[in-house]
Amino acid sequence: MFEFIESLLPVFFVFIYVVLQERWKEKCDLPLKQHILIVLAKITICLVSVVSLVFIFGSWLGASEIQMLPIVAIGFGCAYGLTCYLLEPFYSKKS
Repeated sequence: MFEFIESLLPVFFVFIYVVLQERWKEKCDLPLKQHILIVLAKITICLVSVVSLVFIFGSWLGASEIQMLPIVAIGFGCAYGLTCYLLEPFYSKKS
């Protein structure tokens, strides 16, 4: 049980950081509940894409840990950028 909590702790800290950074530094005007759902979607999509990359390259193709580091970094960056781009309409105010 402790290993499960220990593995999800960095994801929880990233979630808290992204919410706080977007709320106060970028002055997000969304309600807190909607903003938390958007950030949760961002983190979940990135986590699922990285886990699938690790499964494909690590298990199917037999990549070593050194080969996995740039794959995971590039995969997470691309997934986060694409997710932010696709969720951008939810940040705009409806007039």
